Amino acid sequence: MTVLCEVCGRFEARYVCRECGARVCPMCFDQSTLLCVNCLHREELAKQESYTETEFPIGFKLILAGFVLTFIGILTIVLATLAGSRIGDISFVILLLPIPLGVVVGPYGWLLLIVALILTAILMFLIVKWGKLLRLP
Repeated sequence: MTVLCEVCGRFEARYVCRECGARVCPMCFDQSTLLCVNCLHREELAKQESYTETEFPIGFKLILAGFVLTFIGILTIVLATLAGSRIGDISFVILLLPIPLGVVVGPYGWLLLIVALILTAILMFLIVKWGKLLRLP
């Protein structure tokens, strides 16, 4: 007795869907996923819905909030320093790591920039050196 495909009803059923248990023909069966075309279609729709409703995990949100709060704090300190003194009296350096881009203001700004760049080079060297030491075989 020949069992016909439960999806199309035209060909002999040779496979069983692992999701719904339907007996299906080779034309209505995906051998890579072991699903019938109906279950495969439902799975693809579920994946599309999960992509459109993606929400960032709480860890990512906390890290992002930390960066924003740090930026606001640095900006507040710089603005308070600028508001409380004359431009010629202050000296500060802003470094954007890992790229040593320096911005200096004031009479001793160049000295601060040199010290900051040397410290940045030392820090980058230590990170590379420790990275090589900590690698597992």
